[in-house]
Amino acid sequence: DYEIWYKGFDVTPDADGQSALVLTLDFTNNGKEATSYLWAVSEKVFLDGIGLNTATVLQDGNSKGTVAETQLTEIMPGKTIEVKSAYSLPDGDKKTLEAEFSQLLGKKKGILTIDLEDTLP
Repeated sequence: DYEIWYKGFDVTPDADGQSALVLTLDFTNNGKEATSYLWAVSEKVFLDGIGLNTATVLQDGNSKGTVAETQLTEIMPGKTIEVKSAYSLPDGDKKTLEAEFSQLLGKKKGILTIDLEDTLP
């Protein structure tokens, strides 16, 4: 099993200068073998019921690495790692974000709802 803890989000430009939403999570491996977030969890994000496309957001101005690279890092059982996911954020009214997390090889599912209306410009 795995645990996912929502830590927050940022809105930042992606590699093309468009608005992107970056979710920050803690991923804990409670399984019996080393695994990565990407191999343990299926993640889908919806804005007002419409699926968002993933975005490329660089770690910083001097790096070619993306914020989502930690999703590939394998961790041993009992360890926790911070992971980030980036999604293209369309222009227009922004109200409700729903992130759906489910086990890749299981039946557990969780949905996180975030009200964006008062937090974005």
